[in-house]
Amino acid sequence: MSKCYKGNHTKTGIVRNMEKKIEKIGFGMSAASILGSIYAYTLDEHLGLFIGLWASAIMLGSKRLQDWNN
Repeated sequence: MSKCYKGNHTKTGIVRNMEKKIEKIGFGMSAASILGSIYAYTLDEHLGLFIGLWASAIMLGSKRLQDWNN
């Protein structure tokens, strides 16, 4: 087991893979929210706008999770 001293942080392959997965999951959820909002907009204008607002929050949240891992 390697020691991690202050200022000498090394990332393992597992951490890098997790960062990529968080980014991909966040992007996929944002895309699903946008597509869902387009469909919901055809049914109810207000519902479609409400669902569409979540895309930016999901993208920001996934970016924050990625930053916390660093």
